[in-house]
Amino acid sequence: MLQLRVARILITGAAGFIGYHTSLRLFNNSSLDITALDSLNPMLPTHLTAIRQSLLNDIGIRSEVVDLAAESPLGLLNKLGEFEIVLHLAAIPGVRLSEAQGAQVLANNNNSFENVAQYCQMTSAQLLYASSSSIYGDQGMNGPCKEASTSIFTGKGAYSKSKWENERKAIALFNSNSLESLGLRFFSVFGTHGRRDMAYYKFADQISNGLPLTIFDSLDDKRDYTPIEYIVDDIENLISNILMDNKYIRDSVYDYDRLPILNIGTGQPKSLRELISIYEKYFGIPLEIVNSPRESMESKQTWSNNDKRNFLLPQRKILEFSDMVKKFAHWHSTSGDAQ
Repeated sequence: MLQLRVARILITGAAGFIGYHTSLRLFNNSSLDITALDSLNPMLPTHLTAIRQSLLNDIGIRSEVVDLAAESPLGLLNKLGEFEIVLHLAAIPGVRLSEAQGAQVLANNNNSFENVAQYCQMTSAQLLYASSSSIYGDQGMNGPCKEASTSIFTGKGAYSKSKWENERKAIALFNSNSLESLGLRFFSVFGTHGRRDMAYYKFADQISNGLPLTIFDSLDDKRDYTPIEYIVDDIENLISNILMDNKYIRDSVYDYDRLPILNIGTGQPKSLRELISIYEKYFGIPLEIVNSPRESMESKQTWSNNDKRNFLLPQRKILEFSDMVKKFAHWHSTSGDAQ
């Protein structure tokens, strides 16, 4: 565990998958004063939200229930006070959305980001915020995707567009010296207490219920599956660097490429076929597959270029994909979450 100086840190979306794991890690560092914020009202309801929130409360993390899309920057200041760092993870995710859901996702995620960004400007807080590999669309088919900023949206769907628009706003504020921020493009994060809408989780649910695995003409599609442990380690290291040097983001970004965006992935895409094979070996049974027509919102491959990450952050301890899938499968089977 890194030894960090005393600081106040706000984590939005703390009852979500990444927020939960990050809150736990940072709370265990006694130097940090953590406030966990969440609306507790996901668009796609899951019992895991309440479980994660309860676990955070049980260890004594200070929690606030706030709808960021509806709360003004001044309201946030009056309610929460000031923080040195804001880790903005709150958002409505989703790929397979109706038109109405897509409009809600776009409005919610953009309004939330706008309010958080203005709050950070008012208080001079440094902002780390969650972006997404979905911004790259199908670019991963051509090789590892390197961080870049484009004036043309190339992603797919409302969630991806909301993240692209958030980045555009943050980059403009960064370039005008109005906001110190770094956007983190997460690649297919997986692990315990994860998202039920992702393939690795849905497959575990289907296996536990004796059901065939449903795919969408996607057996050979590849994802840059990133263990939650990598995400939390990298966030902790970024926070450590910021607390040691409040010009860290600007100086390190300028040293590299002048773009306040960072990929966080493994750089080693794995196919759905490989994921299913690991489950077959773990459970010791052949798995039936039901193939449905392909959905247009799905990319065929995501792939992170990690050169910038490796320039900014320490070398990782290597975690094998098969080991981390088995770790999740064990948790799913033994935690009472199998449904």
